[in-house]
Amino acid sequence: MSAYNKKVNAANAAADAIDKSTVFQYAMDGLQEIQVQNQAQIKEGQARTKLDAATGEAAGAAASGGVTGNSVQELFRTYAVATGKDISNIRSDAEGQIAQGEAQKKGQQMSAQNQILNIAEGLPDNPSNAIVGNFIAAGLGIAKDYMADTTSTPGRGIFGRSFG
Repeated sequence: MSAYNKKVNAANAAADAIDKSTVFQYAMDGLQEIQVQNQAQIKEGQARTKLDAATGEAAGAAASGGVTGNSVQELFRTYAVATGKDISNIRSDAEGQIAQGEAQKKGQQMSAQNQILNIAEGLPDNPSNAIVGNFIAAGLGIAKDYMADTTSTPGRGIFGRSFG
């Protein structure tokens, strides 16, 4: 195996390692997003449970104290609004954490692409490309010499040229 092929194989192995690392990191970020969503659902459920329990206790206390009417209903609404704000904060916090995770995944993908490009740029030119390039250069050199050795005279020689 030539030195060039060894370098290409090493570069391919490095690129594969970067790909695997990126896929693993994507999976970990995905798990973290799921955990954030699950925690938000748990917190929201706990807030709703507290609201229901407090509402029941307040209703029982008001009834046993003989208090009824709009003032009791207003207290229920005030507490429900406060709990609703808590739930809204829980949701927006979870959405922010998920957006941050998505941005991290995008950054990791870009970093991996840059690393792979840097590996490819570090490789020497393929020797077979140089050989093909030499053949093309030789052909162009012959054509250039031919054109230099001829003069343009309309109607004479190959394509209006004659040897000088």
